[in-house]
Amino acid sequence: MRVDLGAPGTMDIRIYSCLDGAANASGTVLVIDVYRAFTCQALAFANGARKVLLTDDPEEALRWKAEGRGDLTMGEVSHQGKYEETGFDFDNSPRNFYHHDVSGMTLIQRTSSGVAGIHAAAPGATALYAVSFLVAEATVQAVLRRNPERVSLVAMGAWGYRTDEDELCATYLRSRLQERQPDLEAVRSLVRAGNSYAWYEDYPDDGYPSDAEIGLQFDLCDFAIKVQEEGGILVSRPVDPESGVDIQKNSG
Repeated sequence: MRVDLGAPGTMDIRIYSCLDGAANASGTVLVIDVYRAFTCQALAFANGARKVLLTDDPEEALRWKAEGRGDLTMGEVSHQGKYEETGFDFDNSPRNFYHHDVSGMTLIQRTSSGVAGIHAAAPGATALYAVSFLVAEATVQAVLRRNPERVSLVAMGAWGYRTDEDELCATYLRSRLQERQPDLEAVRSLVRAGNSYAWYEDYPDDGYPSDAEIGLQFDLCDFAIKVQEEGGILVSRPVDPESGVDIQKNSG
């Protein structure tokens, strides 16, 4: 489904939802998954991960690790809110990256919404980004500096349903691309009152925030997450929003 919400101007900004929306997106595509795939990627890169290989097949994720293409697997397989056993090293919680050091590692990720959306959007995209609130402003600046004619914002939701945090992130990104500044606390309040926040709020009290609150850390990271095909595999890398250069390229 598509909703045209852009004000008159040179940049055609369109908002889509869920997997069917991802498949119809075109131009510069920003695939949004706040809870939780791309919040995980942002924290993994902030913690020194080199790159993330993206697959829509859990068996392929395990095979890639066995073949030595990556160091650790992460993500989930779920249907209508029920999670299946995956054999992955990490589940889909960004809290993993408070507990584990992934410096210099290549991760392999499979998720039912965010990563699936990346795969669905890739054929129609001229540029592709993985987005959460943590990398919102860096992504906006990366897009504005290149000034594409069309930007597609895809709010992935969960299990085929729209979720408030992804839809709100899409409208927030649209506002920033149109150089308006929404009230961040108002956005946080709307997410906290939304239809999925409570699902991610109940976690052990170990001194770290819940997934629900981690996902609301606006602009924690100063990089965008760009996705490109490399050797037939879709790969996420953290890039400087001004130059587009991989920030981990010369590390480690």
